[in-house]
Amino acid sequence: MNFRRVQAIAAALWTCAASGANPPAADSSGADFFIKAAEYRPAPPGLAEAAGTALERAARFLFSDTGIDNSLRDENGKKVPPYIYHAVIEDDNRFSYRVSYPAYHHAYLIEAFLNYYNYSGNREAIRRARELADWTIDHSTPSSFNWPHVPWSTFTEGKPGGFQDKDTLQPDKAAYMGLAYVRLYEVLEEKRYLEAAKSIADTLELRQGKDGSWPFRVNPQNGEIY
Repeated sequence: MNFRRVQAIAAALWTCAASGANPPAADSSGADFFIKAAEYRPAPPGLAEAAGTALERAARFLFSDTGIDNSLRDENGKKVPPYIYHAVIEDDNRFSYRVSYPAYHHAYLIEAFLNYYNYSGNREAIRRARELADWTIDHSTPSSFNWPHVPWSTFTEGKPGGFQDKDTLQPDKAAYMGLAYVRLYEVLEEKRYLEAAKSIADTLELRQGKDGSWPFRVNPQNGEIY
């Protein structure tokens, strides 16, 4: 798929993402921001070696899978990192409260891991970015849904939905995840991630209202607006 098509997909996702929240940079032009974000940026002098920095402390915390016992596994019995199912960190640096926000938090975690790789060269960050993307693709809405191939904005106790979203999801958060897929494609050149982004963009285009908007919450199975 050529660069112009990648730009078109990113632009479509950007439109929806920006409809629900402030864009990452007010002076960026949507698609160009995310395409350029995939370019290699050498680390500022001394940053990669500065083990005591906040950047390195954060990376060590995420890489250590801190605070979760071996019982945290997916539906297939595979052990997964705690940030896939947990979004809250307690004062003692332990993940708690088994609710997560895949379409939103996983998107930014993928960006964070890719950024960290750019600055450190640590390929564990690439592995974790891919792991997050693969999990989110595999746990998105099925093709039979009214809103197909869309990542859930909330996962509670290992199941989609719950908490304030109940049986719904938030379309603008799905667009953030799509943009993360585009960047991962730019870095790895694996078509799986570009196709996942395209599937989200196709659903958002199909379900966009005549006034150009999307619902804030919608039941993806039957299309009812909540």
